[in-house]
Amino acid sequence: MRGVHRLASVADRLQASYRRYAAGVLTGGSVALLLLGQFESPTVSRIEATLLDAVAVTVAAVNVPFEGAGMLIRDFDELVHAREENRRMHFELDRLRSQVTTLQGVESENLKLRELLALVPSQVPAYVSVQIVAAGTAVPRNTIVIDGGTRDGIRVGDPVVSLGRMAGYVTVAGERAARVQLLTSIASHVPVFGERFGHSAVVTGGKGGFLRFAYVGSSSSPTSFLEHEALYTSGQGGMFPPHLLVGSVERTEGGMRIRPAVDIEGMRYLQVIPSAPVDAVPAEQLL
Repeated sequence: MRGVHRLASVADRLQASYRRYAAGVLTGGSVALLLLGQFESPTVSRIEATLLDAVAVTVAAVNVPFEGAGMLIRDFDELVHAREENRRMHFELDRLRSQVTTLQGVESENLKLRELLALVPSQVPAYVSVQIVAAGTAVPRNTIVIDGGTRDGIRVGDPVVSLGRMAGYVTVAGERAARVQLLTSIASHVPVFGERFGHSAVVTGGKGGFLRFAYVGSSSSPTSFLEHEALYTSGQGGMFPPHLLVGSVERTEGGMRIRPAVDIEGMRYLQVIPSAPVDAVPAEQLL
């Protein structure tokens, strides 16, 4: 780069010298033409024309090499800048390739870790907000009717939640409404696991609005669950999404029971985690 700047400086000095030389030639020629212009004769006119052509040719001949040198230096300067830019872009490309290689290695390592841990990736489901339009008369309530149906993508088996806490699931789906069986119903069965030690179980409706253990894994028993331990859906069997809060374990004189995470009394709005729609059923089957 310094050599290019020196060449440019030399070219500038040469062009300045050329301008001074050209100015001298033009000045001398102009004076000669003025003097010759005082004489009116064919011979003088021919001499004047010849002198004018000579001055023009001389100036043009002297100008050509200087202009060529200036253009050559400018082209060389642009070439050097282009090479510097090319070198910088190659460096940036190498840096990006290194980052891509690193990210690919991290992704490969994550895949291996998922395989080792048998990790089930959590999915963030879409929710359909619904309103409770009717409820059963039994105490505690076992079923409710919501104002969402197959036109909203709701189908039988879809879980019904409140802020990520499971309240029940759809048992009948109409076009504009659906019936929901609450977890407090003795007909409900939900696979769960304990947050402390991961013990698996199936819970169903119990007495007084509580839940109870309908089945416990062969390697554990109801007493394996700690008091106040949270129970979440396990996702086993693909019935419901995993990690929905179902309730918490309580210890009583009669044994273990589960307090539901959702108290449906007084609630007006819930959310449904929808899946593929199903054929509508007559509305009279909902009530």
